Amino acid sequence: PEQIYRREFAVKAFSKEHLESQAKGKEALSLELSLLRELDHPNVIKFYEIHESVNSLYLVMEVLQGGDIFGILEGKPTPEETRIILR
Repeated sequence: PEQIYRREFAVKAFSKEHLESQAKGKEALSLELSLLRELDHPNVIKFYEIHESVNSLYLVMEVLQGGDIFGILEGKPTPEETRIILR
């Protein structure tokens, strides 16, 4: 029998209208995409693919468990705590 594997992905959505309204919005996104495509490191989130609709761009990425970096850093960790978090 065929086995079905389920995987979770995170999707980062960008409004095309908002990107075009920013002075360097498209340029910044293009740079982010080129960097994500080149990086392959266990401590860097994995980028899989991009999808486009009429109004938006969607980046499909690895799910990062445990919240976002802003939530982690909210308590203003010491430099030593920051090194441990980012390790």
